[in-house]
This record gives sequence, C-alpha cells and structure tokens, in this order.
Amino acid sequence: MLERRGMQQCRPAATPLDAGFTVGCKSSTCKRVDAVEYQSMIGELMYLAVCTRPDIMHSVCKLTQRNSDPHIEHEAGIKHILRYLAATKDLRLYYSAFGKSVEGFADADWGQRFD
Repeated sequence: MLERRGMQQCRPAATPLDAGFTVGCKSSTCKRVDAVEYQSMIGELMYLAVCTRPDIMHSVCKLTQRNSDPHIEHEAGIKHILRYLAATKDLRLYYSAFGKSVEGFADADWGQRFD
C-alpha cells in the first residue's frame, strides 16, 4: 500500500491520527477529492485494521465518516495513517496454533435488562 502511494520513504508518524483531528469541514474553501479513490484507500486500511492492525481501527473508522464527501484534509488523515504504518511496519498480530480451541462469547440479549 505504501509503495502504490509512493510513500516508502515518508516521514514517520508516532500516532495513527493527531489527537485534535476532526472530520468536519467548516470552511467553504475546503477542496474535495475523488470519492472513489478515497473510498478505495479507506477499504484497504479497513482490511488492515480488521485483519492485523487493530491499532488503526479507531482512526480509520473516524475517516470513514467522510466516505460520501471527502475533502483534502481527510485525505491528509489517510496519509497520516500511512506514515504511522510506515513507522510501525514490524507491529502485527500473529496467530498460531497451540493446542487449545478458540472460545467466543456473546451478549445474546444485546445488553437489555428485564425488570
């Protein structure tokens, strides 16, 4: 993904997004970007977040709020996540078998209370 975007040698970022990043664009001068390309990048990041990089999930979900009307600052948010991924290439989830079965739990009543 970094190669396709020409970001192999980019400046590293310490966090997936800046703490004060907002998805709203209040200025009338906000420049729109190609929604299809933006959605494609979000899709790739979402795949990474779900499969191996849960540390970027919140940031990616925040940027998905602008899928229908992305602006240049939202695309900059994607690039910030890519810079974070470049800096943390060695972080990943690793799944291995060790003889135990996988257990899962669910809240079948969706947290409803019955009084």
